[in-house]
Amino acid sequence: MWVARTLFTAREGGAAIRSATVGPAHPDFGSDAPFQVAGPSTLRVMSTERRLTATESFFVHAGFGSVTVSNTVTGHVDPEVLDRAWRLLAHDYPLLRCVIRPTDGGFTQALLDTVPAIEAGLNGFLAELTKPLAGVVSRLSLRQSPDTAVVTLAVDHALSDARLVTTLSNTLLRHYTTLLGGGVPESTPRPVFEPAMEDRLLGRYEPGWPEPPATPGTPVCLRDGARDRPGFGTHNLRFDPGATAAITAVARKNRVSVTELVCGALSRAVRDRFPDDDGPLPVAMCVPIDFRPRLTPPAPPDAQFNAVLAPVLTVPVGAGDDPADVGRRYGAELRASLDRDEPQRALVAQCRTPMSSMPPQPPFSLTVSSLGVIESPVLPDGMSVTDTRFAGLLYSPTPMFFVSTSAGRLNLDVVYARAYQSAAQIGSVMGAAEASLCERVRA
Repeated sequence: MWVARTLFTAREGGAAIRSATVGPAHPDFGSDAPFQVAGPSTLRVMSTERRLTATESFFVHAGFGSVTVSNTVTGHVDPEVLDRAWRLLAHDYPLLRCVIRPTDGGFTQALLDTVPAIEAGLNGFLAELTKPLAGVVSRLSLRQSPDTAVVTLAVDHALSDARLVTTLSNTLLRHYTTLLGGGVPESTPRPVFEPAMEDRLLGRYEPGWPEPPATPGTPVCLRDGARDRPGFGTHNLRFDPGATAAITAVARKNRVSVTELVCGALSRAVRDRFPDDDGPLPVAMCVPIDFRPRLTPPAPPDAQFNAVLAPVLTVPVGAGDDPADVGRRYGAELRASLDRDEPQRALVAQCRTPMSSMPPQPPFSLTVSSLGVIESPVLPDGMSVTDTRFAGLLYSPTPMFFVSTSAGRLNLDVVYARAYQSAAQIGSVMGAAEASLCERVRA
């Protein structure tokens, strides 16, 4: 096991907060509100700003995009009521009305006195995911058809993660439901700026890198893209409620989580791309973990910072291995890593190490990010969520898989750079993972 490192371009980056005021608890929805909806050309910058930390600056430098959460709901969404809910959400969560701009030797997060206007939704999840934020920290879009609406929230990954964006998306729809019914949404304002992950860890761990683990060899990697093939691709695998219930039953019977079972299926599918190699092959999986509940003190789900650390776990996988057995190996490796505080210690070490002294980053085969079961948002009577999807974006040689269960359906998305993987290769991996899960259900 190891930790996926962030190779910082700066050793230090304090969270120097200059001010932290947001105005009254409930903004008036009329013209005298403390901030207004505006297009990008009319956004006005207030004096409130802070310098990004080293970790946050890395996310900007590395080209991480937004974390995007998309909810498809039945029925019609009233754009004016959604706009009121959006402004109230942005009042309580100032992160949503910030920009990131370059400064000498780093980046600054600046608070605006406006919230970006709701945009017309694009055609398809990949289009929403790959649309640049262009400096602003958040974007909300609405796309409607005669029978359904898609509400998509995207927030810069430097300052957020999937747990936070999912929480904000559900709060937005709860505000919408309350407003549509004539009520006043509960206001729960957060501070303008909140401590970043390294601010919460520095001083709690002894200096020095975690001991590198013994690994069973060089991990296998999926590579059959074309360097002249630009952009990203995605592939979605969605199980109906019956199949989801059956997969959940298999996981419980084998005493593994659904996420571990899916990780096992994906790892075997990756290993099976190398049929000419005999015996088990090492498959290394980067597993982003939400550390909010593991911090001291624990941070709430709506705390406005990127709370993810990502250990890399390497296990041997044979061509005929049971996905549950493979998932169990990953689970054991993950627990051992967390018991030794390896992700936290690695982040602290990174913050104190010059770039020239960084140990090499070991390769890994795939990234799997899981939110488990996503709670359905509160919606008006007669409306329901039919699909929730989430993903992040990074131009990387490693495909990224995103796993969740919503509305009783297990959903698996993969996002990949087409320069490194082809649609045929990713389709083969997803097909093999689906087949191994279904085979396990029938066993």
